[in-house]
Amino acid sequence: MVISYFTKKYFKWTPIFLQSWKKQHGEQEKIVFNCYDDVKNGDLKSLTSLYSNLIIKRDHFPMEHMTDKLKITKKELERHMEDLCVGKRKNDTTLVVMMYLADCVRIQKLYEVMKDYSDEKFFFHSDIDMYFRKPILNEINAFKRKYDVGIKFQLNVKRECSKTPITLLSFNNNDNVMNFMTKWLEIINSYSILEDYKKVFKDNNKTYYGQWALHRAYLEFKDKIIFYDIPDSFRDTRFDKSSEIWSGNKAITIGNRKDKYLTFDYILKKFEKEIKNE
Repeated sequence: MVISYFTKKYFKWTPIFLQSWKKQHGEQEKIVFNCYDDVKNGDLKSLTSLYSNLIIKRDHFPMEHMTDKLKITKKELERHMEDLCVGKRKNDTTLVVMMYLADCVRIQKLYEVMKDYSDEKFFFHSDIDMYFRKPILNEINAFKRKYDVGIKFQLNVKRECSKTPITLLSFNNNDNVMNFMTKWLEIINSYSILEDYKKVFKDNNKTYYGQWALHRAYLEFKDKIIFYDIPDSFRDTRFDKSSEIWSGNKAITIGNRKDKYLTFDYILKKFEKEIKNE
């Protein structure tokens, strides 16, 4: 089973994800999309025409959960969400809200899908801004015969939050893996107010909590389950023609970067052009 997650802002990436996966693998694998009710019903219905084996889990936006968890008012959260939609960054709080939504809520949804579909033997989790350029199922089948959890490790980098990105993950479905997932969520949920998350954020040089917590869970479980390192060619941000998957992960959302031309729209149009010319 393939699992991904998107907000309204990322909906435009969904056709590329589905079309490129279908071209390489057909429609045998179930694909589960997690999203919120800010995405229009008509838009979601259009996706089912692109991929017949698609399951869409559409939930209410977790407004109450986030205001309670972060201890901010609804108006404060709405203001930060508006800033994010237009790419504004007034202060670190806006980024903290974005990272909580991007990591903590998404991981909770991933865990729920894994529990809801406990009869599935294997789960492949991916960001939505992916373009599948070559088949990967043979490699995945080889991985799952030997290992429990796949992560694109970057253990040599200094920032703890960058050591275990959550862009691509794979999981065999067994008790040990579910215990690992439970521990990952426990670490995330050990923080309960905005100031706690902001402290982690600052102490770890503007960290993504999910990735930071994933590394902590990995350290606790590295001798209990078998991990493997997902190949670089499965998350290529340089768009090498020989790679299996191109990733839009290098695109800019907020902040300054040296490669300013790599905006989301730039990469999206590049992927759309590539698919059209295949």
